[in-house]
Amino acid sequence: MKTGVPMSLRGRIVAVALAPCLAFAAVAGVAISDRMAQRAEMIQVEDLVGLASRISAFAHEGQRERGASSLFLASKGSQFKAELVAQRARTDAVRQGLAAAVTAAAAYGPAFARKADAFAQALDGLDAQRNAVDALKPTAPQAAAAYTGLIGEGLGMVRALSGAIGPVGIANHAASYAAFLTMKEYAGQERAAASAAFAAGSLDLAGIRRLATLQADQATYEGLFRSRTEPAQGALLDAAEATAPARGVARLRKVALETMPGEALAFRDAPLWFRLATQRIDGLKAVEDHLTADLAAEAGGVRATAERALAIWSGAALAIFLLSGALAFGLGTAVARPLIRMSRALTAIGRGDDDVAIPQGGPIEVRAIAAAAIEFRDNVAERRRSRAAQERMSADAELARRAAALELADGFEDRVGGIVEAVSAAAIQLEAAAHGMTRAAGDASSLSLQVARASHEAALSADTVAAATEQLSASVAEIGTQVTASADLAAAAERDAEGMAGE
Repeated sequence: MKTGVPMSLRGRIVAVALAPCLAFAAVAGVAISDRMAQRAEMIQVEDLVGLASRISAFAHEGQRERGASSLFLASKGSQFKAELVAQRARTDAVRQGLAAAVTAAAAYGPAFARKADAFAQALDGLDAQRNAVDALKPTAPQAAAAYTGLIGEGLGMVRALSGAIGPVGIANHAASYAAFLTMKEYAGQERAAASAAFAAGSLDLAGIRRLATLQADQATYEGLFRSRTEPAQGALLDAAEATAPARGVARLRKVALETMPGEALAFRDAPLWFRLATQRIDGLKAVEDHLTADLAAEAGGVRATAERALAIWSGAALAIFLLSGALAFGLGTAVARPLIRMSRALTAIGRGDDDVAIPQGGPIEVRAIAAAAIEFRDNVAERRRSRAAQERMSADAELARRAAALELADGFEDRVGGIVEAVSAAAIQLEAAAHGMTRAAGDASSLSLQVARASHEAALSADTVAAATEQLSASVAEIGTQVTASADLAAAAERDAEGMAGE
């Protein structure tokens, strides 16, 4: 079974130490993800605030174009032609690219997308509305209603900001901002309605009711604005309403509302009313610009805070991870280094180095291992000394045994040598005797032949000679047997002597 490469102790310590860091990294990752989402949301809020600023700029110019169109229609085209053309140019300047921005904002949610789609369609119908005004087809109220619908769609998108913005503080200020724009829109509607009335020279009951409703709507949304805005922003509105044009608008509004339906108006200078109302609305536009800047600054501040938090979390996570990694590596090194030195010392002890130095420093556990290593080193040295002594004793005993064996062998060799020499001498003597007997047997054989011939010659004494011959043959046979036995004995003695000499 194959196994992987074993992890070093340092690596294990680093891995164990980094485990909490990984958990912290996961938590930090969630926090960083939240901060990134918050940052993205604040970027979206800034985009929405920028879009609201563009819509409010278009609404402001659209309100002025609505008033100019109302005066133009009320005078049957005899007044405000040049002013209307100039105003349309200013409206087109702020309208440029607005439709594309509105369409792009549809990605901020389904509800916002519906508002964006409705406003984009209303923007597309502006040119047709202008052509109808130039042809004097609609009445002044009808034209004002068309412009009011267009501006209302844009302000509806602004009011939807509070639903698309997450942070409560910014959403509250966005709602306050939308309330102010709605109040300003009713002021613009009042400018258009009163311009037509002052141009006509009289007001019917519906016209008076319309002006009264517009005044009440302005007061309502002014109250909503003041209930949600900062005191400093409320002071800006107070300053705008305290200007001479604003006081003139209030005075002329009172004149119109105090006139009985059908009676001639005491004031009929529609262009003067339009200028005063426009100056008042321009003052409100200055307040609106402050509100827009404050809202954008607040969104930017929240975005900057989110970016700082993101940077802090990212930096802290990275710093803690690096610091933890360094501490884990340092801890692993601090623990592993004495153990590595200890392993080298133990290896040296195993190789026979009894004088190796054992590391003494480090944690308590390492010191305990060092004490055990010292004891192990001493025990190994003692065993080596005992084994050396035993080996020396064994060697001495072996030498003694060899000396005794050599001495015994020398004595045995000396004794056996004497025996061998004696046996050899006896064998030589036996061999000489055998040779002598052999010659004697030969001589006896020759003699027996001679005797046989003599016996043959002496047939007469055959019996006597035959008996003598038998006796002589028996003697010769006995002599041959003795010679053979002597030869065998000499050969055996010689072999024994050679065997003893070989040992």
